[in-house]
Amino acid sequence: MIDDHGDDGDDGASANSGGPQIPIVETYRGVGIHDCQPMARIVSVVRPAIDRVLALSKLNDLFEFARDVTKPPEARLLAAAKCEATFEIATEDRRARPNLDLARLKACVVGLDIASCRDQLRFCSIYDTPAAPGARGADKLTLPTWSTACPDWRARIVNRRSLIPFAPLFADEAAAALRIFRGLKIVDVSGSPTIGEACRPWVFDLASAVFGAYDAATGRRLIRYFFLLVSKKNSKSTIAAGIMLTALLRNWRESGEFYIIAPSREIADNSFFPARDMVRSDENLRSLLHVREDHRIIRHRGTNAFLKVVAADSRRQENDRSLD
Repeated sequence: MIDDHGDDGDDGASANSGGPQIPIVETYRGVGIHDCQPMARIVSVVRPAIDRVLALSKLNDLFEFARDVTKPPEARLLAAAKCEATFEIATEDRRARPNLDLARLKACVVGLDIASCRDQLRFCSIYDTPAAPGARGADKLTLPTWSTACPDWRARIVNRRSLIPFAPLFADEAAAALRIFRGLKIVDVSGSPTIGEACRPWVFDLASAVFGAYDAATGRRLIRYFFLLVSKKNSKSTIAAGIMLTALLRNWRESGEFYIIAPSREIADNSFFPARDMVRSDENLRSLLHVREDHRIIRHRGTNAFLKVVAADSRRQENDRSLD
């Protein structure tokens, strides 16, 4: 845990910001237990995890517990709260502050107690880093079959049907990504609607195909190239920003790199500005992501992965200046 003193601008928000909290069904040792889980899980998993956290005293152990997505959300929030309390007590007593990256700690527990951020398949947040691929033998599993051919494209266009000829190869991956993608806000549109409120169905078909082509069991992306050809003023740059921002949030690789490459600075800004505003307009994303406008970089505080928007003419202009 290295304290990141290089952050400038956004400070991490509290873990319980950004929407209505998950209802509490009971309290155990002062900790609220979330609803919509069987009593057997509460007794055998959640309560023992809370006991474990209360018994921990070392900051490193508490930090690792808070970032472990396999642990119950209630216990992870408690571990994060104990870390923050230790940090605040040291500050108030004017003692040396612990070597704790508070921004990263808060990023690890973003959305854990927010109802709208609850994962539909796991007991965690939709912003939790997905698990890394399983054992190497997993690639021997039966893979889906598909074809990208669309011979009936004329009839599809006339009948206003999707030009993507198959459903997402991995429906769970597509659904998890779409929950994030649909919730991103387009702030330069009147009323700042979300992508889910403002975009037509073909946008979600495209996003589902992109994210649904990833096999989480093997870590392989079965379809690697996607091409979108639509006329001007159809929010292509904004869609690209939303897809890549979602990819950054769904990524599990430490220090992963994601890029949007544009031919000019102006076009690069057309994608970077919407991505920046999507982060700044959402309290949970402000906790999870750090925006650096000077470098057109958005960095994930938890995984240290980043999304960078690159303008091809920037390097050309730098080379021109170097010849002066």
